[in-house]
Amino acid sequence: MKTYQVGLIVPVAALHSVLYGVGALLTIRPYITVFHYFLLMYWVEFAVHPILAYLVGGYVAFPFSSGEPELGEAYVTGLLLQLVYSAAYVGGYLATTWSRRKNKASKTPDSRTVVPSGSFSYARAMLYALVIGAGTLGVIHLFTNGAWLAGRRATVLPDAVPLGEFLYRLAVYPLSAVTPLAYLAIRKDSRSTFAAVVVSTAAFSLLALTGRRGASFVGILLMLLLAERYRRLRKWHIVVATAGLALLAVMWKPLANALSGAGQVELVLEPARVVRTLVLGSFVQSQVWLVALQFVRSYGFDPIRTLMGIPGGILTQGWRRELGVAQASDALNAFYYGTLYDETGFGFGVGSPIEWYLGFGAPGLLIGGVFGAITALVDRSLLNSGVVRPSYVFVGMIPFVTTGFTAGLSKCIQEALVYVLLGQGFNLLCRLRLRPAHLQGQSVPLRPRDQRLGPVKTRLT
Repeated sequence: MKTYQVGLIVPVAALHSVLYGVGALLTIRPYITVFHYFLLMYWVEFAVHPILAYLVGGYVAFPFSSGEPELGEAYVTGLLLQLVYSAAYVGGYLATTWSRRKNKASKTPDSRTVVPSGSFSYARAMLYALVIGAGTLGVIHLFTNGAWLAGRRATVLPDAVPLGEFLYRLAVYPLSAVTPLAYLAIRKDSRSTFAAVVVSTAAFSLLALTGRRGASFVGILLMLLLAERYRRLRKWHIVVATAGLALLAVMWKPLANALSGAGQVELVLEPARVVRTLVLGSFVQSQVWLVALQFVRSYGFDPIRTLMGIPGGILTQGWRRELGVAQASDALNAFYYGTLYDETGFGFGVGSPIEWYLGFGAPGLLIGGVFGAITALVDRSLLNSGVVRPSYVFVGMIPFVTTGFTAGLSKCIQEALVYVLLGQGFNLLCRLRLRPAHLQGQSVPLRPRDQRLGPVKTRLT
């Protein structure tokens, strides 16, 4: 797409940068929130990616046979439509945050404490998560004879094994929760430090075997949010964390291939090549707009495609195909890949902006304000909730997995259902303990060490 016009790409990308920059400045503290994660991801996606795509000669992730001028025009149109959604999202977040700050700040308690260890044990929850995740991966290994390992499978992980959707989540989600649970265990009792480090390393290695970089990142992000909640992170903490996550992103694929024995391992540290690989290869939603606009030109708008994300959220791709309840992601992937999508399950994700645009056109993009308002409420709850049960960790990962609820309806529904059920299950597991009959029904007094997670220093009011 060498016919990109610098006069069009640069101003639109700059508008995206200004929007996300203003949103970050107006909500600078606390540093770690779901909203800031949304701003960072969308800045890379719709500001950095377009400019980088132009600089490398017009990179197109999903080329069509149509002429380059037409593609260039569609690309800019997609960026402008995305800007409408993002502006609505940021506006909804800021309006909700400021209104709650004005009306309900006086109702915010001065401190929070965790549930005493007599009721919940983070160390036990951490061990349960590792055992359940590792055990499920063992079952998957028996079913597939190693075909689930990163670099060895010819299809997506949920389709590589019987009951894949269930077993995949039962393995990956508890493993991703180990890191924040380990942080809570150390925070409550420093004697758990060694065990927490060992268990976290084991969980991280198992996640690398699956190739699920995002799942590992979600656990780390929630751990950082917990650190922000109890310690008020400083700027140098954020710099170190960002550098560490960037290095992890670079090393993830070589590490996964090395652990799974998937052949030669190549670690590329050349800055220009690393940026191109990560940004152009991992952030493609700005390019998915090309497919969406071509699809609309051929088939028009249809609200059913968007609304099918609701029942489709609890069905696998195969079941959706059999029952004829294709949603927006199915329609776009089938439109572009044809039968290859049905055969392998490989395809691109379709986020909330494109999904609502396919159903309702440009006016549908204003739904971003609703998701922004929901994110504001979630951020407040995560930073100010009074009780930190194990379920907090699982529920707290939902907004990060869905990038502030901007994933498609199907993904948001799936993740919410699974994480909530897992969280409640872990609450029950951590309550199970043998106690003498004369102590049943009595609460365990809060020891000094149990107050380590005690008053919250960060409140989003």
